[in-house]
Amino acid sequence: MIKVCVWTVCLFTALTVGVKSLTQTGYVGKNVTFHCSDWKGFIWSNVKSYVKYICNNPCTKDEHVIMKVKPGETKHENRIYLFNNGVTLSVTFINLQKSDSRTYYCGLDENLRESLIEVNLNVRDALIPGPQTTVRTVSVWSSSTVSSNSKDITSDISSLFTTRQSTATAASEAHGGGSVRFVIIRTIVIITLVVPLLLITKIVIKKKTKVESQHNKTQQKVL
Repeated sequence: MIKVCVWTVCLFTALTVGVKSLTQTGYVGKNVTFHCSDWKGFIWSNVKSYVKYICNNPCTKDEHVIMKVKPGETKHENRIYLFNNGVTLSVTFINLQKSDSRTYYCGLDENLRESLIEVNLNVRDALIPGPQTTVRTVSVWSSSTVSSNSKDITSDISSLFTTRQSTATAASEAHGGGSVRFVIIRTIVIITLVVPLLLITKIVIKKKTKVESQHNKTQQKVL
């Protein structure tokens, strides 16, 4: 009599508990997973031993059942994967399509509809991709490479210094040669200007001397 009362109370509790509802959102081309575990009305029963399944709405006939899995079993059909770990039924949809948007039910292999968990799957358009990340390549030099490059750099600097020194010497020599030429040209110009002046001065002095000499002779004749 006591057992009958207990089963009656449990059955009444199961029948009066509403169906649990879940909402899951996914995107076209992506994967989504949801988990059914809160089996209302079966807290008194060992749900680990039950076969679990997923079905299409309204889930009132066998033809609505998509797949069933035993405890510890994994199955897949088309793009739907099921895994029953005993307490939880994990459902994964891969490569989501807009046609996957509908109401599904997770259930125990029982006749009581109150064991069902309603899952509303909403599939949205694919997300707009964000800005691309540019990957920069970083070159790592070994110590031998650095040493070799250091020698090359030292050699290049030495060569550059020698080249600049040679250039400076050549420029200095060229500058010295230019100075000598300038002195020679200046001397020639001075000689060219001074010699005519000396000649003119000499001629003037000579004429003046001649005039004075004639003047003296004239005075002597007069006396």
